[in-house]
Amino acid sequence: MPDSDDFLKALQTEAASLETMPSEQGLSRLNRMGRRIVTLDMEIKELQKLMDSKNIELYNLRTRDMPDLMAELNTDRIGLAAENVDIVLGMVYHANIAADWPEEKRDDAFAHLEEKGLGDIIKNTVTVVFGRNNYDNMNEWLEKVRGLNLSFEPPPVSIAKTVPWNTLTATVKEQVKKGTVLDLEKLGATVGMIVTIKERT
Repeated sequence: MPDSDDFLKALQTEAASLETMPSEQGLSRLNRMGRRIVTLDMEIKELQKLMDSKNIELYNLRTRDMPDLMAELNTDRIGLAAENVDIVLGMVYHANIAADWPEEKRDDAFAHLEEKGLGDIIKNTVTVVFGRNNYDNMNEWLEKVRGLNLSFEPPPVSIAKTVPWNTLTATVKEQVKKGTVLDLEKLGATVGMIVTIKERT
């Protein structure tokens, strides 16, 4: 016959486990929530696919199909009275010397800007890295930057050249309008036609 104390402990353990078990109603709600998560996730993925498809179609219409047809018809505007808008043909510019380009390719781009007298838009960033807790040397460096009397070996200095893409784009646009011949490939630049929607006032 089992010991009465062990029997009581077993009963208490079983009772405690029953108290902590999820109720049938709670499990049902949890199941519904789980199914809803799966449904929403699938719907969002489908909507994203649809959005991607629509964006590609819109891009092709705006930058290729309509500009080509409008050039063929020798027109730069079409009115859509029912929608109270005009579709207008214009120029589009974009340029970017990408940070992940090989160093040689970036150097060629910066050199091209210099050759064209546009070097003033290049930003030079100087980075000096000091070791952890090396505040004294850092402060002395800041006080005597470019000086000749530092009491320690100067840390390595890295110099990075950059041009913000919007600044470069604006510069390319300005120079193209002036008739300046630029190597667009070197500058990561594209110049083309695009149609835009203009609401009528």
